[in-house]
This record gives sequence, structure tokens and C-alpha cells, in this order.
Amino acid sequence: MSPFSKTIWVTRACPGARVTAERVRALGFEALAAPLLEVRPLAGGPIDLAGVG
Repeated sequence: MSPFSKTIWVTRACPGARVTAERVRALGFEALAAPLLEVRPLAGGPIDLAGVG
């Protein structure tokens, strides 16, 4: 028996974490989906990017 775990930690934000975890499981690994980031809209509407670039 290997001393190494076959668990992959998926740190992507949702919903990508869920999709990636499903792919990891399909490859025969266990997946721990624990996103490190949360993507959410900013209050106040769009950001003015005039002059960027």
C-alpha cells in the first residue's frame, strides 16, 4: 500500500471547482473541492477602464 494519498485538492472558485472535481474523480482520484476564492460582483457597477492598456 502506498503511503501517498490519491486525494487531489481542487482550489478553483465555483462553479469551476465542481467541474474540475468531477474530472479528477473520472481519472480515478478522490477530489476535495475547497475553493480558496469566491467570485462575486463589485458593488457600484462597472469599473471605468478608460486609459488602461
